[in-house]
Amino acid sequence: MPTSDAYVAFSVPYNQRIIDFVKAIPSRKWDPASKRWLVPRRYADEVRQFIAQLQDPQAHATLPA
Repeated sequence: MPTSDAYVAFSVPYNQRIIDFVKAIPSRKWDPASKRWLVPRRYADEVRQFIAQLQDPQAHATLPA
């Protein structure tokens, strides 16, 4: 599954909290061949913040609408 300019690819170790977060994002896609999530570019910063929050609980992230 090619990545277009409209999507950002994320490959992270298995973590149910990350999966649940990403699944809440509209139009997200899972690419089983490359084992990575494709997220619309407009949500990329929220995903990065959420992943960072798992490493730093003081960071702030919100679920996408």
